[in-house]
Amino acid sequence: MGGAARTEAYREAVHRAKRAGVIPPKNRRPFCNARCRDSHRCRARACFNIRRWRMSRRCRLHGGHSSGPTSASGKKRALEALARGRATLAKRRAENRR
Repeated sequence: MGGAARTEAYREAVHRAKRAGVIPPKNRRPFCNARCRDSHRCRARACFNIRRWRMSRRCRLHGGHSSGPTSASGKKRALEALARGRATLAKRRAENRR
């Protein structure tokens, strides 16, 4: 989520979730453990995915946070790719039924 999308209600929901223990503090989160380029494991803490209300397995540098496409052209490309993928999947399923 971008900075503009974070409304007061969103901030309040996150604050309530932190107080209730739904979002664990950073020192209690699991490690990312992704392999880095020099072959060691990443020791950064995993992110909490607000949209799905669950822990991600990766840190923000290794794919924990993704806000998705934000520009109009990016959103259009994502929808086109989704439609293309669904069409391919339907075609493969139809071929397997024969």
